[in-house]
Amino acid sequence: MQNAHLRLGRLEYIKPAVSSKSTATHVTVTMDRLIVEPASDEKQAPRCHLLSVFGGEQEVAAIHAAIADQANFRIAGPDLSPMVVSLGERAHMFRGLIQAPGRRQPVRHLVSVSQEVFETQAGGNAHADRTIVYSAEPEFLVYRLGVRFGIPLLPCWSSWIRAELTRQNRVRPLLGLGCNPVFIEGSKQVLLDLIAGAVKRRVLSIPDEPSLEWSVPQAFAIDELR
Repeated sequence: MQNAHLRLGRLEYIKPAVSSKSTATHVTVTMDRLIVEPASDEKQAPRCHLLSVFGGEQEVAAIHAAIADQANFRIAGPDLSPMVVSLGERAHMFRGLIQAPGRRQPVRHLVSVSQEVFETQAGGNAHADRTIVYSAEPEFLVYRLGVRFGIPLLPCWSSWIRAELTRQNRVRPLLGLGCNPVFIEGSKQVLLDLIAGAVKRRVLSIPDEPSLEWSVPQAFAIDELR
């Protein structure tokens, strides 16, 4: 993973002491993945939708507790201006260990997603009118929409669907670290109408022997950091 450190960001959590008997908290951890939705106006704060950090046991435990308390964090990284973000209410967290070569103790890893991203799993929220995805690649984007809404889509349709959603101004970029995220405006019915109209006009068709194999990553790709 040559030069991986040049692609990593930093997350900082500061909690001042509230009384003479309490102690202040100041924790900094390394950040390798991030999805942030910029604020629509100056009165709103940016919304964090995905956060992946790693560090020591005490530092990661402190970040875990702070997310549960809906705390704010300062973040910064390559091509990412410093800003203050929060994952908001009902953020979901997943903890794990990374056994790094040359270290006796494993590195602690924490991934957290907002409630909105958590609901993009199949059946999470059938009435959603927008979907946040980790990558803007056509096949990944269309695959995730199909999984979320339970719509049988074909990989060969991906480029056309992605282009049509973009033409309708339904695909908007988000801020990302280690990924290229976007959100797609549109409900299940919008996507169904889009596909039905294209099939009726014969813009899209079902091949005699359609391929159902999607070329999409099922996890964070390690080679993205090389």
